[in-house]
Amino acid sequence: MVLVNKLSTIKCIYHASFVLLLCISMNVHGQNRNTSENISDNGSARSGTTALKTAKDSNKVNESASSFGAQVNYNAKDSIVFDMENKNVYLYGKDNKDGKTHVDYTDSKIDAAYIRINYTTNVIYASGAKDSAGKIIGKPVFIQGKDKIYSDSLAYDFKTKKGKVYNLFTQEGEGYIHIKEAKMEKVLGKQIIYAKDAKYTTCNLPEDPHFYITSNSMKLMANDKVITGPAYMVIEDVPIPLVLPFGFFPANSRQTSGIIIPSYGESATQGFGLLGGGYYFGGNQNYDAKLTGDIYTEGNYKIDLYARYKEIYAYTGNFDLSYAKNQIGLVETPGSSVQQNYQLSWSHQQDIKANPGTSFSASVNAATPSYFTKNSYDLSQLTSQTLNSSINYTKTFLNTPFNLSISMANNENFQTKAFTFDLPDATFTMNRLNPFKKKSDPKKHWYDEINFTYTAKLVNHLATSDSTIKEDLLNTTKYRSGLDQEIPISASFKVFNYFTLTPSINNSIYIYDKKFTYQYQTFYDPKRNQVRDTTVQNIYSGIYEADVHSANLALGTTIYGMYKINRGKLIAFRHTMTPTLTATYMPDYSDPRFKYYGSYLYNSYRQTQKYSYYYDATSGIGSLPQGRQGAMQFSLNNTFELKVKDKKDSVTGTKKIKILDYLNLSSSYNFLADSLNLTPVSLSTAATPVKNFNIQANAIFDPYYYDKYGNEHKEFDLDETGHLGQITSGNLTFGTSLNHNAPAKTTPLVAPRNPFVYYNYPQPYASFDIPWNVHINYSANYNGLNKVLVGEVYELGKPTITHSATVSGDINLTKNWKITYQSGYDFTTQQATISQITVYRDLHCWAMSFLWIPFGTYRSYVFNIHVKASTLSDLKLDKRKLYQDF
Repeated sequence: MVLVNKLSTIKCIYHASFVLLLCISMNVHGQNRNTSENISDNGSARSGTTALKTAKDSNKVNESASSFGAQVNYNAKDSIVFDMENKNVYLYGKDNKDGKTHVDYTDSKIDAAYIRINYTTNVIYASGAKDSAGKIIGKPVFIQGKDKIYSDSLAYDFKTKKGKVYNLFTQEGEGYIHIKEAKMEKVLGKQIIYAKDAKYTTCNLPEDPHFYITSNSMKLMANDKVITGPAYMVIEDVPIPLVLPFGFFPANSRQTSGIIIPSYGESATQGFGLLGGGYYFGGNQNYDAKLTGDIYTEGNYKIDLYARYKEIYAYTGNFDLSYAKNQIGLVETPGSSVQQNYQLSWSHQQDIKANPGTSFSASVNAATPSYFTKNSYDLSQLTSQTLNSSINYTKTFLNTPFNLSISMANNENFQTKAFTFDLPDATFTMNRLNPFKKKSDPKKHWYDEINFTYTAKLVNHLATSDSTIKEDLLNTTKYRSGLDQEIPISASFKVFNYFTLTPSINNSIYIYDKKFTYQYQTFYDPKRNQVRDTTVQNIYSGIYEADVHSANLALGTTIYGMYKINRGKLIAFRHTMTPTLTATYMPDYSDPRFKYYGSYLYNSYRQTQKYSYYYDATSGIGSLPQGRQGAMQFSLNNTFELKVKDKKDSVTGTKKIKILDYLNLSSSYNFLADSLNLTPVSLSTAATPVKNFNIQANAIFDPYYYDKYGNEHKEFDLDETGHLGQITSGNLTFGTSLNHNAPAKTTPLVAPRNPFVYYNYPQPYASFDIPWNVHINYSANYNGLNKVLVGEVYELGKPTITHSATVSGDINLTKNWKITYQSGYDFTTQQATISQITVYRDLHCWAMSFLWIPFGTYRSYVFNIHVKASTLSDLKLDKRKLYQDF
């Protein structure tokens, strides 16, 4: 034991002396260095007779900063060998998984299977090593800051920040660099690489990229740019005979202004064209913009300004304004036409964290009716009939029941060419209050249930058309303005344990800004040489009030019916009914004593027409009802369920299956009406018999008699024809959605659309997440009051049924091929609806798409193949033929 202790003491003294001598030697030799180093390594210290070896599986050494200027940390998984004579340290890895050596010096790091450090020259040499099968493993990885370089071998001087690299592979921005031989140095804190025989690509294959731009001289400035001398492109190892005098590729995330190169296009009606060219303004991290345009040889052109902005934790938005001149045929030739079209869109969204309790959002869309049909290939835009816009501001007053919202809205109908504006509307609301309920009194009183709310809506509404919109927008007499105030008072009580009684009083106070009167007049028409009649409308501006009140008393309950089965998996059948009876009273506000209605003669037969002085259906302000209401409303809601055994449910061992999601019936009877006391009966139902398959149906049943002209009479149909009544309208829809659930892929076929890259191809986003899916929908509509023109009179014709079906979905033919489809069939017209097929092909670093509308008004196709990365977005090929060219 004594001998062992003495040997251990001698061993410790020996190691301590060795480390001390090594440090002294490094300090002495550190005063005279040679900064050059041959990148080849001809010998291994493992065979040298003067080498001293420390053999441990995990060695880590911190060297003095006096030689390198800063502390050098290194470790090796297998062994570290110190060569005292040549002032070298050799680091050896162990295996391919975690056996690399590691050197860490300031912001630079090197990982490799083999590393040699020379403390005289300050040069570190790194390379891979052969495994037992002769395969090179542990190739060097050089890391400096955020830059990472892969190579076969390298030598780097930590003092001068210069080095040599062979067979280098690195990434700069969206691009990848392949270099056979390169020199690197650090200038003003930036890593610069001077390369020979270099390749630049956005394909991430490290060995054999699908395409690349090659040059004999290249300069890489880390996180900045890549500059090349004369270069040419190679696709699938086939050189393209087009030499570029130089190349410039951004390799940073900074927004930089620059020219957007246009793409080439061709159209049978517009001629040859340059598309999407313009200028990009980088701005800063808060905003940027681009101005692009299309121009054709036949005179057509389009200018588009797109901008986006963002303030972190405040708001985000974008703005798009387009102007297009669309010309058909040569100017001043028969059949030629010129149209000036525009499109405007603005989207703005406030961050919810910016100002709690307050929000602002905008979605503005406007366009001339022919803009999309002349300048778009998007099927949803081509078939759209309306555009909607809205701007909304909401304010919640904290610790109060009050809320305020202000909005402006616009609707444009391309088919009718009608416009509606709300400029603006404001709504002030108060949450439900229980004025008689006191928190300090724990005892419940019947009057505690009395509650009320308040809503005030300020309306400014304009209805106009595209032909008069300019004049009407500035004409205040065209606007309908007013104030709609609603004050409902209600309560809810339990009666007889099983019933809920809900009395309520609805109070409406309307303020109108205009009053209308009508007069019947006759005039002589010289063209027809006869006296004709007409109605003249008089409009008076002012403030006019109208009050509407009604009282309701509702009684409802829920009834459960259960029938036990206990056969096989069936346990029971349950039927739930929710009947409700509501009594309503409201006076006749068309009575002369209220002074809300008048009447006028509308023809020479002395026939009169009753009208409201204030109410207009387009005003958006509450209506003034006609006729007394002393009605009893009845509704019955039903659900039907089965209770079955289910082994998957470990808690109850059962589950519920709905046979019918709902079956609802409603109607009312007005005891105070002069005729037609019973309103039509409304029936609706829905069911989901199997997963992802739903059915909905509804119908209106009228018990009264209709004559051959379609006029409704007070007599019941049962008395006149022997029938209970007739279905005046109905609808049936069912649909299914099926798909194959599969694990989502992390990489889509094409990245989401970049608004600052010009796309002349359809749907630049497709995902292979789901192998296939299909959506099928069927809809049928029934019209029982179909009026047809017989001679000069409309008569009631046979009921009509219109029905159609649509199908859409997509399928992955292989892991790289995808097809999406959309089609349908109108059984009434016996014609197919607009159909569209899109084929996608994932080409790894490229993507191909082909959109085809095979028939119909919008028959067209668009073919595109392009590089996925936005850095080389100009590398694309487009071929299209729009519907205007057929």
